[in-house]
Amino acid sequence: MLAFVLSFPLNVYEHFFREHQYGLATQSFPAWFREQLIGLGITLIGGTIFFIVLYAVFRRAPKTWWIWGTGVAVVFSFVLVFIAPVFIEPLFNTYKPLTKPEISEPILAMARANEIPVKQVFEVDASRQTTRVSANVSGFLGTTRIALNDNLLKQCTVPEIRAVMAHEMGHYVLNHGAKLLTYLGIFVLIGFALTRILFDAAVRRWGDKWGVRGIADPAGLPLLALIFSTLLFLATPLLNTVVRVTEREADAFGINTAREPDGMAEVALKLGAYRKLNPTPLEEFIFYDHPSGRARIRMAMDWKAANLSAGESPKSESQNPKTNRGMIPSTHLAGMLRRRGSSGSRAALSDQHQIANVDQRVGKIGEDADRIALEDEIKAHDHAAGDAPIPKRDRDHAFALPL
Repeated sequence: MLAFVLSFPLNVYEHFFREHQYGLATQSFPAWFREQLIGLGITLIGGTIFFIVLYAVFRRAPKTWWIWGTGVAVVFSFVLVFIAPVFIEPLFNTYKPLTKPEISEPILAMARANEIPVKQVFEVDASRQTTRVSANVSGFLGTTRIALNDNLLKQCTVPEIRAVMAHEMGHYVLNHGAKLLTYLGIFVLIGFALTRILFDAAVRRWGDKWGVRGIADPAGLPLLALIFSTLLFLATPLLNTVVRVTEREADAFGINTAREPDGMAEVALKLGAYRKLNPTPLEEFIFYDHPSGRARIRMAMDWKAANLSAGESPKSESQNPKTNRGMIPSTHLAGMLRRRGSSGSRAALSDQHQIANVDQRVGKIGEDADRIALEDEIKAHDHAAGDAPIPKRDRDHAFALPL
């Protein structure tokens, strides 16, 4: 509760006023504040249960609590992922079956091909809160659900939607839920081990002055939280890198499943409305938990160039639209990038330098396409050809990750 009160001024500026300033929020303040209170209530209930169990571990194992505490944290995260789609997310949004078969059927076809146990696609009314596009494949053990928000339906074409949903399915097929829980356990174990060392050192030096007798003393909770949150902050680049790698893997799976390189590139451009398209390598390492728009567009264009039919040039594609359904010539994409970069928008795409490298790469692909297409070593990826085995996984396991 104290953390909520102290962080509220920054929270309301960052997530309400700033979002409205850039046209990304649609809620009134009373509606926004109501959802903040709902989130606070969930946090208080979940946090109370977590700390009751954690302090029981402190009392029973004061020397090895950092090992057993890691187990508690991982189990708690597992339960949270399990109940979120069924009990938590419906508190903020309404989920209903998607009634547009021209969109749902291609998505379900991809799901069946990848053994995802779902029979329908859900639409969520995210437009009542934001203009951002998003989708996910969430839940496990019978709660698996494919959902896309109504902004995605309103703002994106069918090829773009296919590209997004194939990416989300990649998280399921590649076991990213289980992997991220494993990585979480490793980070928490290291964090708790360092917290134990620093906490014990602080108590030995200042414990009498602060009235803290040991790790099992609830009076030490503020110190415990301060140490662990500081370590968590310092580990931010590493945590972001772990998530970014899984997102990159999902991108690769998605483009090979949907086979929509132009759809993927166009969605990356649309996400550029609130994500910097062309960050520096240092920026991406520290702050980005997803690949940059530049990296995603480059992946899409590299895939498109590598999968051109042998001997077929981009010119023949652009001159014969009947054989190029839904595909955007590289020269057209380059022009689109230039227009997006030179527009007067206040969004992140307003600076030309954000798309300079992307534009240059697309131009190079257009010039070299004939040579690339004729090289024998360039082939479609195994998943695109359907030759590679699907990775082993728990059939009923998935994990919700933002686009």
